[in-house]
Amino acid sequence: MPDNQDWHQYSSQYYTECGEFKEFIATKGKQLGVSLRRCKEIASLKGNETVLDIGCGRGELAYHCVLDGCKVIALDFSEEALRIAQTIFSNLPKKNIHRYLLLRMDARKLGFQKNSFDVIFMTDIVEHIYQNELESLFYYVVKCLKPGGRIIIRTAPNKNLSYFPLFRPIHDIIRYKKFRKGKYDHLHVNIQSPKMIKNLLNKFGLKSKVWCELTDIKNRYKFLKYIEKALPLNLIATIFAVGTKAKNI
Repeated sequence: MPDNQDWHQYSSQYYTECGEFKEFIATKGKQLGVSLRRCKEIASLKGNETVLDIGCGRGELAYHCVLDGCKVIALDFSEEALRIAQTIFSNLPKKNIHRYLLLRMDARKLGFQKNSFDVIFMTDIVEHIYQNELESLFYYVVKCLKPGGRIIIRTAPNKNLSYFPLFRPIHDIIRYKKFRKGKYDHLHVNIQSPKMIKNLLNKFGLKSKVWCELTDIKNRYKFLKYIEKALPLNLIATIFAVGTKAKNI
């Protein structure tokens, strides 16, 4: 993660300015934004599965997993994130209250038992953790993942963007950086490429599937569906990945 002096920047302001914050504010977490909805769809959750959401942020993804009948542990090191998350979880039906636990925990110091979770979400966290710390974290992530379980990753920006500078103007427009001036870019200490994510999953013995999508922005910018036919926008789009643990481990 960023150096200690940057931790205070994961404030309530940060969580209400980043990551589909408009959808969150408009629905108070009762509806998922496009990218988190896509992550949940990729996970193909089954009722009563155990889920770990690492770096849960505002908690809306974890909340909707609980509504789907899963047992969820959502963790974040930010007190502000967990405070916001608790306001969402306070709206749960009484029958679901026992199905979740919010924990303040540094993601780099997981202490769960072996084979504890069916699904582990890592959405918009990989890019915030230095590579050596990410690999140390993955050792514990894989350990607490059940055989046959899956890790769902979403990360942006895509490092491939640095190899395609002509795409930078399009990227800046669709990410609002012209207006927000990259306010939180310095917190992205470990920007990934699809190849880097695939290598990470393979290194820890996971069956990997890695791809890029414009899912989270295509609906907002209709012109992209025409541009992507002529240009390889997926090379710089949001990275999604699934890592599946072998059933015989």
